[in-house]
Amino acid sequence: MSETSTNRYPDDTGETGGDSPFASESSVGSPFADRKPSVLHLMVLAACVAVYMSAQQTISLSDSGASAPEGAETLLWGSWAILEGGYLAGLLLLVVRRVRGQKFPRTGGEILWVIGGIGVAQDLLLRLVLMLSENGYMACRLLALLLGLVVWVPVYLYAVRRCRGRWRAYYILGAAVAFGWFLVDHCLGGFGHTGYHVAYCGRMGIFLLALTAVAAFDLRSTQDRFSWPHWFGVGLEVCHLVLGIVWSLAMLVTVG
Repeated sequence: MSETSTNRYPDDTGETGGDSPFASESSVGSPFADRKPSVLHLMVLAACVAVYMSAQQTISLSDSGASAPEGAETLLWGSWAILEGGYLAGLLLLVVRRVRGQKFPRTGGEILWVIGGIGVAQDLLLRLVLMLSENGYMACRLLALLLGLVVWVPVYLYAVRRCRGRWRAYYILGAAVAFGWFLVDHCLGGFGHTGYHVAYCGRMGIFLLALTAVAAFDLRSTQDRFSWPHWFGVGLEVCHLVLGIVWSLAMLVTVG
């Protein structure tokens, strides 16, 4: 089937790659119409999960007050580690494709994947600073402020400029909520324990509803076709939002 304007990938550049799992995808006539993930993709994903779990374990072992997860906590921790490792694979994909001269990320779902990877990398960096610095709490706050200005502002500007329609609206919402959250948490004294988890749960719920609506429109679209990285990014984010809600509710119940 020849590619036409009614079934082309949004912002498609027509680039193609070789047999690398990080090669650019082409589009044909289905919302899932691309080369599907291969066994090599799964191996790369597993490697990223292993790297994340190793880093997480190393940082946790340095915290004398931390306890090993037990029971349901083990399942929650393992699920979270798989998701975070999956996000890190998005950063690897970004680097490889940029080195190859290919445009990535190009769509809302791909941007979600990369944003998630940046968030995971930032979280690991902040925890490392907290572990190594004598005044770790203040150092983390200053570093978070710096990253907000030099990383997150450009990232959200890129997302808003790159996307259109419903995805642009989604990222405008994301930027507004992220700014408000940062303002309260870092400049206005924070939420308090219970307030934090209630607000976090509400935040995840809002984005879950918004993302579900956006993805539903993507599935029903007769004009745009999306590659597997788009849907992988959407799937990762949905799982992340659901797991975030479960985690917040668990913290509210167990800690009060």
